[in-house]
Amino acid sequence: MDMVIRFTYMELQEKLKSVGLKLEEYENAKKIVGRDLNNIEIGILSTVWSEHCSYKSSKIHLKRLPVKGSQVAQGPGENAGAVRLGEGWVAVFKMESHNHPSAIAPKQGSATGVGGIIRDVLSIGAPASAVLDILMFPQEDFSKTPWYLNGVVDGVGSYGNCVGVPNLGGQTSFYPGYEGNPLVNAMCVGLCKEEDMKKAVASGIGNSLILIGAPTGRDGIHGATFASMDLDEDSGDDLPAVQVGDPFREKLLIEATSEILEQCEVVGLQDLGAGGITGSSAEMAGAAGLGVIVHLDKVPQREKDMRDYDVALSESQERALICATPENVEKIISIAEKWDLRAAEVGVVTETGKLQMMWNEEIVCDLPISLIDMDLEYDRPQKKPDLKKADFQTSSNNLDDIENVLLKMSSNPNIASKKWVWRQYDSQVQASTIFKQGNDSGVIKVPNSNLAVGMTADAKPMWCSIDSYWGAAHTVVEAVCNLASKGIKALGTTNCLNFGNPENPTVMYSFSQAVDGITKACLEMNTPITGGNVSFYNESPDGAIPPTPSIGMVGVAEDVSAILGSQIHPGDKVYVFGNKHWDLEGSEFLRYVMGSKQSMLPELNFQDARSSINQAIKIRKEAKWMADVSEGGIFDCVLRMVPEGNGINLFCPEGIHWTSFLFSEEPHRFIVCCDKDINADDAMLIGEISREEIFSIKKKDVFSTDLRILKNSFESTIQNIADF
Repeated sequence: MDMVIRFTYMELQEKLKSVGLKLEEYENAKKIVGRDLNNIEIGILSTVWSEHCSYKSSKIHLKRLPVKGSQVAQGPGENAGAVRLGEGWVAVFKMESHNHPSAIAPKQGSATGVGGIIRDVLSIGAPASAVLDILMFPQEDFSKTPWYLNGVVDGVGSYGNCVGVPNLGGQTSFYPGYEGNPLVNAMCVGLCKEEDMKKAVASGIGNSLILIGAPTGRDGIHGATFASMDLDEDSGDDLPAVQVGDPFREKLLIEATSEILEQCEVVGLQDLGAGGITGSSAEMAGAAGLGVIVHLDKVPQREKDMRDYDVALSESQERALICATPENVEKIISIAEKWDLRAAEVGVVTETGKLQMMWNEEIVCDLPISLIDMDLEYDRPQKKPDLKKADFQTSSNNLDDIENVLLKMSSNPNIASKKWVWRQYDSQVQASTIFKQGNDSGVIKVPNSNLAVGMTADAKPMWCSIDSYWGAAHTVVEAVCNLASKGIKALGTTNCLNFGNPENPTVMYSFSQAVDGITKACLEMNTPITGGNVSFYNESPDGAIPPTPSIGMVGVAEDVSAILGSQIHPGDKVYVFGNKHWDLEGSEFLRYVMGSKQSMLPELNFQDARSSINQAIKIRKEAKWMADVSEGGIFDCVLRMVPEGNGINLFCPEGIHWTSFLFSEEPHRFIVCCDKDINADDAMLIGEISREEIFSIKKKDVFSTDLRILKNSFESTIQNIADF
């Protein structure tokens, strides 16, 4: 085949624009290769050099993140990171985004996001043990919010439930700024022995590449490119860029891969994500400093008349690429077919250092892997956003009308019960769940061990909008506190950094500041970064989303029996300990009830935070129930804590206004319920569980109301949004 493509200048410009490749990038590639690139090569470079795959705008900043620690078994660079738990076990985990697909096809976009992150963890050799998700929607009164909410939750639940992976936590929030671009960040945690971990590498000249899983279709072509562009009014036309998921096929892939790893000598393993077979094969060969020949026509196909271009760039789901010695090929294919999966030997490792692709005996791609893996790094301009003065609007809420304020807060969708969401998720499958949805952290038991693994996922976009450095740092500390409230010591962190267009200097400034805030907090908390994801171009005609660095965290408890808690009874005491400040900066109360636009965050003292966190872990065994205080303050914790049929009598400490007492969101404060005094410094008794279903608070006088009314509002809000 003549490898020279003869585009006219106008044709070349149109082609580059259609795939998101800049002219200067094309010209640079042309110089390196020594010729014009053909159609499929342009498509390949546009994918692997996209923001989604290359991290070209974020790489220079991500290098500052802390990635080392004695607990780190695998840091950034592989499909997922891992931390050591003890007894030879590791927790493999990662978080990624599927924002753009979920914006135009909420169910399929979110479902394939879950499927993709499960395969990332599986490719390390750890079958998924749990998933979590962070979902960001527009405010509840926006016209498309019910459509986004119903579609995304259906996609997350139906995929995870069918695959058989419990969903154990996360966050569902409703804020201004996501009207045209909701966020779906999916996190997965898997368990395996450290000695059984695999890498995405294709080493050994002459070794084979075997593709297993679902047959390849045209769905997802240029999905990575699509994820690296702003959304606009025509984005619905890009629906083919959204992959189509099949959770039952994913379950078969999990089982087949596990059996293959047990019975065969596998050199390397990689899931097919962004860039499909092109990205995966080039990445595996590049990791070994070698080359690869891929026979595209041998790839099992599910659609008629597919072209080489389609097969090379398809991001069809539920596929994996295995590198193995030739003598293992037949057995691997046999195991895959036993699990009703398509399987074929599609390539071979070479010494050329090139990605060569064949179609019916013709070479259709011949590119140096060094070009595909080129370390693109852009130092984008930054500009500090203009500071906005706090705008304290006059509220119609009378603070003397306590009941009205409590009802208003209980119906705030950001603190309201997410039961409508998580009751659609299976949290008990695999029979290892200790704490499920509705808790600050999900916790599972490690097989044949006393160890327990805790996991959590958090984001604080409104705080990051005020100050992206301290907002991001607060997010890290809150994740550590979430784990500590369940007796879990935090070990490592993953992230998903969701921002607008990186070519906007103010967006880039916020991104850089968030990275530095995460860096500072992870160093202070000893929770190094093991991997993550950057999602730029989260913009629509309405503008950029708020800065949203999502934090996922994993930790361990050495004795599962010490963290279980027990049933709450009337007469049990309620204490708080930790942060001694009771200010309202950054609180949902000021935003939602008072209608104030804020410009300040609570102060974060890392030394005090570590002290509070260590106390929480220490006294967990004494607690019947414990939580860290965050969105909604103590009020939110109480609504979640008090069991049905009981109530609570609260005592507002002297000198603290009742609004600050109930709604302050100062960091590293913990609330605990137990039947005895607790051994914590400066622990303050603030309440007692009542036999009557009341919510009472004693200031100078006693205010009391029917807790059932507040609970009904608390538990029905999200369903009301979905049903609108």
